[in-house]
Amino acid sequence: MTSTYKPHSTVSYFIVFLALLMFPLGVFAQLQCGQTIDFNTWSQEGLPASGVWSVSPGGNAVEQTFNGSATWFVSPNDFIDVTIQGSFQVNTSSDDDLIGFVFGYQNPFGALTNPSSTPMKSFIFDWKQTSQVFQGLSSSEGFALYEVDGPFDFTGLVVQGSGQVYPEFWERVNTPIVNVLDTDYGNNGWNDFQQYDFQLKYTTDSIVIWVDGVRIFEEDGCFEPGRFGFYNQSQDAVVYSNFSYDITYDFITDPVLCLGDTSFFEIGGGCVTSFPSTTSFDWNFGDGTTGSGLDPSHVYTTSGIYQAELVSSDPYGCLDTSTQLIEILDYPISNAGADEIVCGVSHSLNASPLQGFWTALNGGSFSDPTSANSSISVPGAGTYSFVWEATNAIGCSSSDTVSITFNDFNLNAVLTDVSCSGGADGEVLITTSNGVQPVTYQWTTPAGNQIANPVVNLTAGPVALTLTDGTGCVIDTSFVIQEPSPFTFNLDVFPSDCDIADGEALVSAISGGTGPYLYDWGMGVDVQPILSGLSAGTYSLIISDNNGCDTTVNFSIMNDPFTPSASVVQDISCFGLIDGEAIASGPSPSASYTYQWGASSNFQTTQVATNLPAGSHEVTITSAEGCVETLSVVVVEPSELLVSLSDTAVCIGSVHTFEAFPSGGTPVYTYSWNNSSGQPINPIDFTVLQNDTISITVTDANNCQVSDSMILIGLEAPTASFNVDELVSCMFPVINFNFVNTSIPASANVVWDFGDGSTASGNSVSHSFGSPGTYSIGIEVTGTNGCVSSLVQPNYISIFPNPIADFTFSPNQITSLFPTIQFIDLSYDDIVTWEWTLGTDGTSSLQHPNHDFNPSDGSQLITLEVENIHGCIDSTSRLIEAGELISIYAPNAFTPDDDEFNQTWRIYLEGLDIYDVEIRIYNRWGETVWESHDASVGWDGTYNGRIVPDGVYTWTLKVGLMDTDERYERVGHVNVLR
Repeated sequence: MTSTYKPHSTVSYFIVFLALLMFPLGVFAQLQCGQTIDFNTWSQEGLPASGVWSVSPGGNAVEQTFNGSATWFVSPNDFIDVTIQGSFQVNTSSDDDLIGFVFGYQNPFGALTNPSSTPMKSFIFDWKQTSQVFQGLSSSEGFALYEVDGPFDFTGLVVQGSGQVYPEFWERVNTPIVNVLDTDYGNNGWNDFQQYDFQLKYTTDSIVIWVDGVRIFEEDGCFEPGRFGFYNQSQDAVVYSNFSYDITYDFITDPVLCLGDTSFFEIGGGCVTSFPSTTSFDWNFGDGTTGSGLDPSHVYTTSGIYQAELVSSDPYGCLDTSTQLIEILDYPISNAGADEIVCGVSHSLNASPLQGFWTALNGGSFSDPTSANSSISVPGAGTYSFVWEATNAIGCSSSDTVSITFNDFNLNAVLTDVSCSGGADGEVLITTSNGVQPVTYQWTTPAGNQIANPVVNLTAGPVALTLTDGTGCVIDTSFVIQEPSPFTFNLDVFPSDCDIADGEALVSAISGGTGPYLYDWGMGVDVQPILSGLSAGTYSLIISDNNGCDTTVNFSIMNDPFTPSASVVQDISCFGLIDGEAIASGPSPSASYTYQWGASSNFQTTQVATNLPAGSHEVTITSAEGCVETLSVVVVEPSELLVSLSDTAVCIGSVHTFEAFPSGGTPVYTYSWNNSSGQPINPIDFTVLQNDTISITVTDANNCQVSDSMILIGLEAPTASFNVDELVSCMFPVINFNFVNTSIPASANVVWDFGDGSTASGNSVSHSFGSPGTYSIGIEVTGTNGCVSSLVQPNYISIFPNPIADFTFSPNQITSLFPTIQFIDLSYDDIVTWEWTLGTDGTSSLQHPNHDFNPSDGSQLITLEVENIHGCIDSTSRLIEAGELISIYAPNAFTPDDDEFNQTWRIYLEGLDIYDVEIRIYNRWGETVWESHDASVGWDGTYNGRIVPDGVYTWTLKVGLMDTDERYERVGHVNVLR
């Protein structure tokens, strides 16, 4: 199933017009064939008692008039590869059962010899109007497509009263002889008195069914020829008409072939089936030859593009033509290239055309056997043959063979490297094999363009050779002459000490050349890389390797002077003490030295001299080698550590900062304050509560200490306090807050801080606030002794915002059509009450009230007053204008009976836009029977050119308002009387 079909809504009439009984023509175009078929030549099949098929005069329609079991009315001839179309219509509202058609119908035909087991084979398409249960058997509303194939029991009827059905065709479910191909059940049954147009495409490989242009089913497979017929079950008053068909025979063949190959033509899309014996098939192969019959074959004798044509016809003169293009390709002409003699055992082939593949007849390996320019490698010298099989896009091919003779000219080289780094005694000796004498040699520039073998006197690096034998085979090759790396080494020299012959030279980490190595320090060749006992001066060393390569290096031994040192370890720590220290050191940490301090140092002989007084001290340092040096150091004494504090008067209860300023000693200082708060820092913040004494001890970096103290005299501070007349207010109206100083003593100076960036002075002040918020109030009081006291009351004053009153209303005018006005509150924030004054005659406390106005009272002033949670208020007013009077009048009945009175019905409008009007009238089934966009035009009571039946009809009106883009809608009823 590919889509769901929903039938057209329609109206059931109890009077069936004579034209409908005479089988109306379809609304779709007839197909080219079968329009003259006489249904009198068709036959009813199955049990004769199941149906009564009545053919119309002229034989172009048939009606099944009996409410019986399943019945078929089938054609005398088979159909396949056709498109069949027609119409069916049920002309009664008293039944709701199955209608449809059969196709591919093969049996039974004629009288049933064994009704209880009669072979039956056919496809059935049926359509149920409504779902129904009959004697416990369910039949669903909608479409079904199924195949019947097997022995059918025509006596197996289920009967109730006058009703009788076959269960297999009623339930439409799978059974041993019923195969349901597809269903489309739902709210999609057929309608009474409505003509439906169907179309069936039945070919050897597909079934497609449409109803009213909507595709209902599509199935793929392989199908056989059979008769077509109309079908219904338990349904009478069904008319079948407008029968026509087209034949559509297609064929398949190979679209591209090689010249001389056989073309095979096959009808039926690949399905093996039979065709009606009365159908003829005529062929035109496009090259001047023709044929006939099913599935012919043909051989084209020249290349080109041909249009093959099949003309099919049936006994009724129905024709179909189908065509297909066939391309016949020539075979390609293969060229494997010219025979060659080549040097080496590999070669690049060159064939044409480019598409094809190579084959080696007597050995060889291709780099790409599908490339016309593939390279070939062979196992050894000799003559080899290769075949190029040229092909085109569809595999047409031809071949050509090429013979290649391979000459395997080779060489072998013996290289002699350079003996010393930077030398020129390298050599290359060449020997050849498989070449033809004479052989010539050509060396490149680094070899001096020599033509000899061997080539001599080469320096290190690449050298190239072109070698040519007597047949012209050439070998281009190159070699690299190596050389030893240059000498690299470390030469470490150690100076002599204070002109003593104890210097030294040492060679280490030597590499390069060719080991082992020899050393000539100027006193003959030696294997030792070290020379000791050297005085300061310049020396020469020759290093040689196993190949006799050598290098010379010059070096110097320096004189290392004796440089001892002396320094102070510790100066005098505190003024007046003797605790200095000094140290003397030789230049080498690992050597031993002797020390002699002078008289000021009490002639100490240790490296470190202790308990030294301030002043200069000498020391003499002597090394083990006899080097002597005298040095001096100066021990420094710090100045005396001092600190001083002064007595002071401060305000009781205030925080005061005290700081000591020491001098002398050795910075940095640490402090220890001893007082009632015990703060050991400098400076200190100290709250004075009474008369007090505090002291400080200062310690310097050398732990030297000094102390002092001071007396604090306490002064009384004032007590700050104040009052205010209000604590809260709305933003509007703005009020002044009155502040009064109640501090003690009253004579103190006062400064106010109102928390909004404003200040004032004086005992009594007033202040107003410019914005909503919460404000902290502060007061600072200064006594006559200069002591200050302050008080801050946090979040003391609250200024609340007023609400914003706002509203809108709809519609925006008072009219007789819309007298009710809806008011929408738009006020904010935190609103708790609403008080509305609604013109001259109304009030409300709702948030969104509605109110009815009389347009004749004129325009109305609306006022809204709102109050928020803080008791703050706001109000606003709007004027609603009174609009024009509007009226709509529509009669509720009229009599279109061809007399002179009350022949039309119309709507009368006043105060509305007569150019924006839409009027519709509907019958009781929801069909539109009349529509107008002009209010001055009336309905004459007709539908499709005929007076409608008496009854009540519904009208709808949509009309634009005069001053807005809105539209007014109304629904009413009118009674048609005749």
